[in-house]
Amino acid sequence: MLCIKIKGVRVCAAFSFFFVIGLMGLAEGSSALRLFTALGSCLCHESGHILTMSLFGSAPEEMTFYGGGIRIVQRKGEVLGRFAETVILLSGCAVNLLLAALAFLTGAGLIWKTNLALCVFNLLPFSYFDGGRLMALWLGERICMAVRAVFVLLLAALVIWLLLAGGLSPSLGAAAAMIFLNELVPISERSDVRG
Repeated sequence: MLCIKIKGVRVCAAFSFFFVIGLMGLAEGSSALRLFTALGSCLCHESGHILTMSLFGSAPEEMTFYGGGIRIVQRKGEVLGRFAETVILLSGCAVNLLLAALAFLTGAGLIWKTNLALCVFNLLPFSYFDGGRLMALWLGERICMAVRAVFVLLLAALVIWLLLAGGLSPSLGAAAAMIFLNELVPISERSDVRG
């Protein structure tokens, strides 16, 4: 992992980030456009979080760019309150919804579909996503665990069904694997992380 400090914020790039950038360089035509659109949409999503954090007088301690997006770590000991945390968590999806609406109105099909999918995906109640963090912020741990368990089982059923039907795309398989692995790590170890 490559790390530098910029204005007191540790900025890192994982190998998987360079791998995705490398894939973009190797991809041609519509594949390259899809990868570029997804990466751009992720950057806009995370920029929404960072901008909103700054509006609340907060700044990240660390930002890590990796193949699946960007992980933002809040400064240790910084408590913003439930309202501010909610607005910050929703801001990334709000940016994606705004971009989706603008792209829809201008007929940019790939951009609106990508941003809408990213918004919905990030609102899923898994602990690593914005939706899971929102749920943890407002509901008790028992309810969160129950909802996450139901969604993990539904995702597992979908993956098995797609495997049997021969329709599991590599990106969905990778996303499902990431979700399963992240759900194995207790949420208390990631409570200061946005993504």
